[in-house]
Amino acid sequence: MGRDNWTTQIAAALARTLAALLLAATATPPASAQTTPVQIDVASVILVEPAVEALLPIQIAGNAETLKQAFVRIRGLPQNAVLSDGHAIKPGNWAIPLATLPSLKIEVPVGTEGKFQVRVAVLLVTGEMVREVETTLVVVPAAAVVPGARTASTTTTTVASAATLPTVPQPNPPSALAPPPLRLTPERPPPPPAAAVPEQPVLQSEDRDRAVKFMQRGDEGLSAGNVTIARLFYQRAADIGWAPGALALAGTYDPFQLAQLKVLGGISADRALAQKWYERARELGAPQAAQRLRQLGVQ
Repeated sequence: MGRDNWTTQIAAALARTLAALLLAATATPPASAQTTPVQIDVASVILVEPAVEALLPIQIAGNAETLKQAFVRIRGLPQNAVLSDGHAIKPGNWAIPLATLPSLKIEVPVGTEGKFQVRVAVLLVTGEMVREVETTLVVVPAAAVVPGARTASTTTTTVASAATLPTVPQPNPPSALAPPPLRLTPERPPPPPAAAVPEQPVLQSEDRDRAVKFMQRGDEGLSAGNVTIARLFYQRAADIGWAPGALALAGTYDPFQLAQLKVLGGISADRALAQKWYERARELGAPQAAQRLRQLGVQ
């Protein structure tokens, strides 16, 4: 009888233990285990056109508490690409606040084309990566008129017209024994052709507004000591044809101007690039460019 009671107690204890394990397996997990993973929604291929500002569609979803302490890092962009928000960690790499993603835009300079493997990641402010995905940025130049088509048609018309002209009799060549004709006035060499004066571009109002915006972003970067980002924005303004942009860009390479700025480490002067952009600024009508060139030792 005692053995039967002992067996019954053991069986009851095993049943209770099994029931507890089953209950734990089906119970609702704690709140920390229910956090939604962060999702990054971005197209597998993004097409952009040089010198045209385009939306960069990136959407982030997930746990709200996690996203409050996170930002987006984008790597692998063209080195001269400019984004409408965030700041450049280095050329091609940007850090973007999550709040600015819906209106984030990208612009690449003229002459850039090809495919770029871009990685978009969500990072915590501590530097821990939460999630990362990859997309392909394809830069496609705008379609252009076939060069030479109009020239070829004009040439054909000219040749056809010349074939219909009447034959004009040519004068007999002078005899080798005939004296040279008398000249009353000495021959003078023709005057040299006048030097071509470069035409200053006339900017449309929308281009001027874009150039001013780029200048402001460049000035902000320079004030913060970030010459790399300042150069990117100044060059965007210069590429539009904005003389102050070319002048400011040249100053970031000018050893005399660079010595007066409080810049972060790793930035060095480049006289050749300074001369190049000063000359461009002079072409665009910046009066200070000539003096800066003389200071560099360039006449």
